[in-house]
Amino acid sequence: MTMLVYRTFSKGISADATLDNSTYSASMLLDDTVGTLSGPSQEMTMPDENNPIWKRSKVFLECVVVMWMSMRKALLETKYVTEKQKLDNLETKVFKKLFQCFRTTSLIGTTMLIGSMLPPSSMDGITQSVLSLLNEKVVDESIMEPYLDATAQWRIEYLFDIINSGLSILQTEISVPEHSPPNKKKKSKELPPVDRLRKALRYLRYLLRSYSTNQLITCSYLYQLEQFYKKLSMIRHVIDLRLSRELSDVGIPDDLIVEAFEMKQTLAAILLNCKDRGEDDKDHIIRFTTDMCDELRWFETDVLSNLAALYSDDIVSFLIRLSEIVLRCIGLTMAAWDFSKPLRTPSGSETHIEGESSEDHLSYPDIAGRVVMAFCSSSTPGDLLPAVLTAAKQLLDNGCTMFSHLLPVLDYVPKWIMTCTANDDTLKEKEVGDAYLALWRTFLDHSEYTETLLDKSINVCAVHLLNYLTQHNEDNHDIQDPRLHDFETTMPISIILNRVIFRNKTLIT
Repeated sequence: MTMLVYRTFSKGISADATLDNSTYSASMLLDDTVGTLSGPSQEMTMPDENNPIWKRSKVFLECVVVMWMSMRKALLETKYVTEKQKLDNLETKVFKKLFQCFRTTSLIGTTMLIGSMLPPSSMDGITQSVLSLLNEKVVDESIMEPYLDATAQWRIEYLFDIINSGLSILQTEISVPEHSPPNKKKKSKELPPVDRLRKALRYLRYLLRSYSTNQLITCSYLYQLEQFYKKLSMIRHVIDLRLSRELSDVGIPDDLIVEAFEMKQTLAAILLNCKDRGEDDKDHIIRFTTDMCDELRWFETDVLSNLAALYSDDIVSFLIRLSEIVLRCIGLTMAAWDFSKPLRTPSGSETHIEGESSEDHLSYPDIAGRVVMAFCSSSTPGDLLPAVLTAAKQLLDNGCTMFSHLLPVLDYVPKWIMTCTANDDTLKEKEVGDAYLALWRTFLDHSEYTETLLDKSINVCAVHLLNYLTQHNEDNHDIQDPRLHDFETTMPISIILNRVIFRNKTLIT
């Protein structure tokens, strides 16, 4: 089977004497133009991956990997040492040929999987090539994952060095751009600072997203994660500079600022929820909770205040994306840790840790609820409505936030929708309707949401809709015969009635 694949992707390899004619004939039926290297230094044109022959050959290769993985345990027995050596040698040739020819195609994932099963001694040259590629170039998203996965298994410390170098940009090149000296030309090939930061965030995001690498670093490399978190703490200073009127360019694109801020929030939730911590690490959990509470307070006082004093369109877009991250990460943090349980601090802890910090641990849901409520303002863009409603639902589901603090969010939604309609602020009706209905259903399931409160919420909707329809009719009073005009469902009617109230029996009755 291996020889069959080998002949498919590489031309000019002599047939093995142990293969019968039928196998040899079958291998020749496959398209030899997929890979025609006669030697290790010869180049080839990129194949057409939509070609049926290519797709069939790819399936053959995947079958070889499955067969090989299923036989690995048996081949480890001493009686099969000769067979294992022959197979390793053959698969090494296949791997090196495939890596050389098809590293920029969809075969790279299967190729790197083959490489991960080979003896380390046969991987030295390839390993160095992969490490150089990851360090010196911006790897395409479609092929980055296999490279990172393989490197994490070979030399994960090398990836940590790349990430550390990129995140250090926040402390050196970007924090005070107006006073930065001109960049000197460096002898080594090095990406620009912004590209290095972007690459570091991409690599770190993959390591956290992949199950295998996530388990590896959260169990064995927590110190590295904390170092990444500390370096990302500078992003708050970058955001403050971005929102200031004195500085128009902080040297880093908005999308990268938002991505770095989201990564910091994600790392906080991960570090907070790391398992198998000893009793002495309780202060670690309190420290991170305190930091997250401090960040929510900073966002409420220093960032949300800018929503009421918007002075440019690009700032509006930036604040919307930043706010979406905060609202989404509130849900992530609430899912990562049970804030209803008080923490037991170590016996040797200082008094201020037991008091002030542990109080922050318990108050995080309330601070988050206050931040969510702060978005219920006439100055808040309609784009944030789904995210605000989703965050409110997650806080209510968790049960740690006081019910009375979130009820005003539900009752403010009709007014928010009317304000967006009056300002021609287009809403994504399906997203808003789904989030609104989900929040209301959560309230209906809550024991404190009585019939009286339900009637009040319905009345709020009715009053806003009646006022809106009255004004809408006055604006169209010149229509002499309404029967001659087709009725157009406006946004408030579509969202509040069609997508929410009419879809729940309790709300209708």
